[in-house]
Amino acid sequence: MPYAGLGARRVAGTSADNINWTVQLDPATLGVSTGIPYFEIYHTSVASVPGATFSRFVEINQWDAGIYGNSNTDDPNEPMLIQPGQTVYFYFTYPSANATPPVVTVWLRYDRALLSALCHGLTRSSSRIPSLLRAAMMGCSFTVVRPQTVT
Repeated sequence: MPYAGLGARRVAGTSADNINWTVQLDPATLGVSTGIPYFEIYHTSVASVPGATFSRFVEINQWDAGIYGNSNTDDPNEPMLIQPGQTVYFYFTYPSANATPPVVTVWLRYDRALLSALCHGLTRSSSRIPSLLRAAMMGCSFTVVRPQTVT
């Protein structure tokens, strides 16, 4: 399998808008290196009060809506693609006045084959590397090749 697991993150809701519960998975919470060009949230488990629903966003773009917010899981065959630096939000439909915050657990992974393809045949000092790829290459392993001296 070309995927490498990045572990799970579990976050409880906050009442950021002072009306309904929100769960925010920001870059610090996700903790994924910028050396990985993208990663996947391949599984999500949501627990909240009965009758709650939620909408899930990547930044300002809605990914989907969950009609069973009190017991919900994702299909790992349809992962959410995330770039380091992006934030994922779960907006719930029940008031934060309810003292039971929702809890969201996500499992992360990335495709090692993609990182390998980015790294193949390049050296860290190559001037041919576009600046946008330099950050992605931070996750590459390099072999140092020293020029041979002819005597």
